[in-house]
Amino acid sequence: MPASRNSWRWWFAWIVIAATSYATIRYHLAQHEPWSRFYFWTVNKALSYAAVILLASSYLSARKDRQLARALGLCGFSLALVHSILSWPLLSAFNYPKLYSNGALGPAGWGCLLSGIAAMALLFGPALTSFPRFTHSLKPPQWALYQRLGYFALALVAFHVAVYGFGGWFTPSKWPALMPPITLISFLLAAVPTILRLLSNKDQENA
Repeated sequence: MPASRNSWRWWFAWIVIAATSYATIRYHLAQHEPWSRFYFWTVNKALSYAAVILLASSYLSARKDRQLARALGLCGFSLALVHSILSWPLLSAFNYPKLYSNGALGPAGWGCLLSGIAAMALLFGPALTSFPRFTHSLKPPQWALYQRLGYFALALVAFHVAVYGFGGWFTPSKWPALMPPITLISFLLAAVPTILRLLSNKDQENA
């Protein structure tokens, strides 16, 4: 049964609260990150985390409730855009030492940066065609094509977070309070809809 018209607001609120709480506990209470870094640094991590949850939820719920999927997708896109904007002034060797080599962006840095930009560029297609003005002007196959760009964007998001956090995924003894890295959780969340889509396409080909 389709969700009520306003149910997406509850989803959005709880996801943002959960993502922010997780980031706060992991970085400030468990890792003892200075509270002066809460604004922008921790908040930016929470926004990116919430954005991935919302985008993944959008594609996972698309077949059952298109209205909810549309709202969650637009919310996820909005948070991803804010995350991208906030990340630019934070981009430095001090904040992201893993991405730098000899004071300049290294291969990991460029991979992370370019995959993030490419993911945002691809997300513009599904976001714009989610508005009625664009939906009504497109034929169903055209609309579906734009929406499928989101799967490629999620694959790039998975790569984006993997480039940055992969090295810390396999050392749980070093995780603050044994809490998995946000990059690992985000990778899995972004990968699930993409893998399910690939499996669905394979089943259709074999049918």
